[in-house]
Amino acid sequence: METKLIIPNSISFEQLNIEIEKGAKFIAYSYCLSILFAVTLKPISPAYLILSNENNSKYKSKYNLLTKLFGWWGIPWGPIESLKSLRTNNAGGIDITNDVMSNITAEAFKNRAVCIEIIHDIFSKLDKSTKYEFLKSAKIIEENRNIKSMIVGILYVSNEQSAPHYVVGLSGKSDYQTNCNEVEVALYKRFRKHVKFEFINLDNFDEDDEYVLKLIEQGDTIISKDSIQ
Repeated sequence: METKLIIPNSISFEQLNIEIEKGAKFIAYSYCLSILFAVTLKPISPAYLILSNENNSKYKSKYNLLTKLFGWWGIPWGPIESLKSLRTNNAGGIDITNDVMSNITAEAFKNRAVCIEIIHDIFSKLDKSTKYEFLKSAKIIEENRNIKSMIVGILYVSNEQSAPHYVVGLSGKSDYQTNCNEVEVALYKRFRKHVKFEFINLDNFDEDDEYVLKLIEQGDTIISKDSIQ
């Protein structure tokens, strides 16, 4: 997955590590857009290099303003998602410094875009209201007793063409596709149709698969009947 970078022209590739050691961070910002009162999108900004002595207010304010102007109008999710975006930005934004620095090369620096292959902090935990919706869905799922475990994380990609989506790890008694279908039906009883879910198999994955391991480490456990090794 590719992340766009906004880096001051005064900073060279050789200087980048020095600035990070001095406290600079790559920060992305959330914002909300509502379309025709019915569809609410939550894109993520490119990752800005914020220097240690720099105030991030001008970046935060830009995306907060977009949210305030265009995010509220979707019903019912516009106000809900707008408030989430504002809270995220006002708390400092989304820090993806470790992920950028683990993957950046001179070529990526030149192109101002890095492909994230080595993952550190790519998943975010659910906020209180979203976790509540997943827990309500879990009550429906558990009635069928096929799902043993479900872990959910928010995957953030700093790309203004993409919104963060939910990654759902599943372990179950039935075959994997049956599990996915069952959970998807339950989730869309609580979530809007445009919300994106990505399913991954917790019963069959490579022990070196960092993507899955990071979900287990960083995501929220919604259903837990068996431990995931």
